[in-house]
Amino acid sequence: WSSLVCYSLYFTDFVGQAVFKGDPQAEEFSEKRKLYDEGVRFGCWGMSMYSLSCSCYSFLLDKLIKRFRAKPVYIGGQLVYTTGMIFMALTRSKWGVLLFSWSAGVMYSTLFTMPYLLVAHYHETDTIQCEDSWFLRQIRELLSSIKDRPDVQKTETTKQPFTDQVRGIGTDIA
Repeated sequence: WSSLVCYSLYFTDFVGQAVFKGDPQAEEFSEKRKLYDEGVRFGCWGMSMYSLSCSCYSFLLDKLIKRFRAKPVYIGGQLVYTTGMIFMALTRSKWGVLLFSWSAGVMYSTLFTMPYLLVAHYHETDTIQCEDSWFLRQIRELLSSIKDRPDVQKTETTKQPFTDQVRGIGTDIA
C-alpha cells in the first residue's frame, strides 16, 4: 500500500527528473527547468492511464475472482504492479511511462476493491460466523456488573448495554 502512495505522490516528479532529465531546482526559464515542467505535464498522462486502468480492472475484478478465486487474483495484482514499476524504473522512457502506468491502476483497484467484494460475498453466502469468544463473555460480564451496581445512575444506555444481536465485521471494527 505504501508503494502505491509513493507512486501517486512522486510520479510526475520522477517523470520530470528521471525520464525528461529536468531539474526542479533550476532557474525559472532555463532548459533544465523547461524539461522538468514538460516531464511533469507528461507524467499527468501516465496518471490518467493509471486511472483508466483502475476503472477497467475494477469492472473485471469480480469476474476474475469468480474464475481464478480471490488469492491468485490478489497476488497477481500485486505482481503486475511490481513488474510494471521495475520495468518503468529500468526503461525510463516516455513509452514506458504510458505503458507501465497501467500496472498502478491494477494494484489500486486490487487494494481498494477486493476487500469490499470479499465482505459482500461473505454476507451474501452467510459464511461469517461470530462465535461467542472468551473476550466477548468477559466484556458482557463487566457490563452486567456495572449495570447491576446500585451506586451507578441508570441512564438509557446503561439499562441495555448490549444485545444478543450479531453484527457484521465492518460495524464491529468501526
